[in-house]
Amino acid sequence: MASILGNANYYEDQDYFDFGYSCIILNEVRKKSFSQNYIEKYTSRVGTKISTYENVIKKYQDVEKVKEKLFFLKQQKQELLEQESLTKSQQNKLEKLPAQIDKQEAIIKKKLELMDKSFYKLESKRSETFTKPKPTNRELLLNPAYLIVIDNFKYEKQIISHLQNHTSFYPFYLGNSEFSGNFNYLEINTITDYIEQVDSFTKQIDNIDFNFEQKYSNVTMPLKTVSSRQYQSYEKVIFSDKAIVLKERSKGVTFECVLGGKKREFGCEFI
Repeated sequence: MASILGNANYYEDQDYFDFGYSCIILNEVRKKSFSQNYIEKYTSRVGTKISTYENVIKKYQDVEKVKEKLFFLKQQKQELLEQESLTKSQQNKLEKLPAQIDKQEAIIKKKLELMDKSFYKLESKRSETFTKPKPTNRELLLNPAYLIVIDNFKYEKQIISHLQNHTSFYPFYLGNSEFSGNFNYLEINTITDYIEQVDSFTKQIDNIDFNFEQKYSNVTMPLKTVSSRQYQSYEKVIFSDKAIVLKERSKGVTFECVLGGKKREFGCEFI
């Protein structure tokens, strides 16, 4: 919802999470597991080799610059020595040149040592072989579809406008950004403000009239995001592959809506 609204700092809004939500699974949950090789380790090592080579080039260029300066100082010294008479300024300059030449020669020696180390490092990198990265196990949901029901949302009017116009401020995706999602707005007609069976999930474990022909799963659902996909406050709920029958009437919403051209009725509980 924050992605659709363009609210990047929603977790700093104290009232943002004052809503209830429910999730109804519309399509059968089917998964595909596979292993995938990434090239990150390959590219990272290539990058290391390139940066090492660039470092050698830079050190070579540094040495050449100092050599040019040294050649210029020696040339000045030779020209002054060849003159028959020198002014006081030229004499002072000639006296300082040996120290300046020695300093540049010391700098060159130090830079050559650094360049030799870089060459050695480059040679060791050249001999490196790429190790094949270990495959990463992935699990994908096949054609997932959910009906999300929101109760008492602070920005209800704004988000309904986005949903009706099918606009989203940030890209809408499921799980990872490469898996783009789709959404649309559904008009619902509330039938009752209570439920006798639930099509979403329920936290009332003791109120479930268990049917041994159904499959039940317990899931921990997050209630609040703090930042960077970190969560706080959780609720344990029970899902099933069919509607969960309750022993006693419970708080929730029973409603009807049109899906796939057919009118359907659902019961949902909010957390």
